[in-house]
Amino acid sequence: MAHTQIEFYRERLYDLGRGPSGQIYRYVLTVSLKVDARAKLFLSNDMVNVRTGNLRSSQAPPVLTNVGTRIIAVLQNTASYSLVVHEGSRPHDILPKRRLVLAGWQYEGAPVFARRVHHPGTKARPFLRNALVEVFTTI
Repeated sequence: MAHTQIEFYRERLYDLGRGPSGQIYRYVLTVSLKVDARAKLFLSNDMVNVRTGNLRSSQAPPVLTNVGTRIIAVLQNTASYSLVVHEGSRPHDILPKRRLVLAGWQYEGAPVFARRVHHPGTKARPFLRNALVEVFTTI
């Protein structure tokens, strides 16, 4: 009769996931760096219209944290408007905050003043989500 025994050493399994030297930790870091690089690539092409490059340069490097038995990678963009670019916006009205009218536009060389401006909304450009999906389909 054949007999097979498999032993799991709890300490060794714990070491795989613990700290920056653990293999699982390094794997999560590698994958998160790939997602970060892909997101920056999406921010440089036609997916997002680039004018200044501020959105791309605001892409923060991934941060890994241990929470109990989980390793969490946080990818974020620190630009104030990154959520609007990523998720899009609904049509909405823009009203003045401090003055009676909005100013600052020019039409045929003359300044334009308005009490209210209707913004048609923006299409979502989910650069982080698309980067995540693309990296995980290749793993």
